[in-house]
Amino acid sequence: MTTIQSNLHNLFTSIFPDESQSPSLIIKFLLVLEAENLIPLFNVNQDQNNSTINAFIHTQNNEIIPVNNIILQCLKQNQSPFFFGSNFLLELTYYLNDTIAFNSFLIFTQEGLLLEFPPSKFNPIQNQEKYQLISWDYWDNVSLSFAENQPKCTLIFNNKKGDSLKINSVLEYQSETEQIEQQLPLIFVYFIMKKFWKYVKKYRHEKFFVFNPQDFLYLDKDRLTYFIKNILHNINITETDLDNLIRKIQLT
Repeated sequence: MTTIQSNLHNLFTSIFPDESQSPSLIIKFLLVLEAENLIPLFNVNQDQNNSTINAFIHTQNNEIIPVNNIILQCLKQNQSPFFFGSNFLLELTYYLNDTIAFNSFLIFTQEGLLLEFPPSKFNPIQNQEKYQLISWDYWDNVSLSFAENQPKCTLIFNNKKGDSLKINSVLEYQSETEQIEQQLPLIFVYFIMKKFWKYVKKYRHEKFFVFNPQDFLYLDKDRLTYFIKNILHNINITETDLDNLIRKIQLT
């Protein structure tokens, strides 16, 4: 059992709640998205019908809040995120190399990254609101770094001013296999962000994005159920598949 299936709500506990093979399904999901060059969007709008995906995050005070509530509070409109999760370790370096480290949920939307700044720390990005949006425009690049001496990866956003945001998963288990599985959410996010980054570059600092609907895979609960049963369960993961994914990370 890994944090992918833990009670700390995240994307994969929401979309694979009844599956015992969550790690392998994440890899299969990623293989499909890579093969079709798609960005997933998950319908978490609680005001709609029963096909809404049940999506929650944990705050720093261990409150359990619907993902859609955070989105509406920060963006003032419904948006379907392409990733969300709880209990990540963040290290934000800004301005004159001041650094703050804190734990936060993460919600990736088309406008930017939603997170929770610690109440005792100055928020360098915007203001003192509890939940904040960091626009993708704030960053110039996204990358994935692997540690040399342990199965650990770091998702990194940075800009030309020298600011950076480093994101790590919280390692809760001791075996190497479990630690590797805990890196899958960040690896998944990295591949999605690399696809999405073409929009950030093309429409940087513009008020409206013009999205190509063919770039996105829209999933509500019904479509997700069909997708899992009729597509993911019919995929066999090969060593070549895994090698190709690793090679793509090394080449970017």
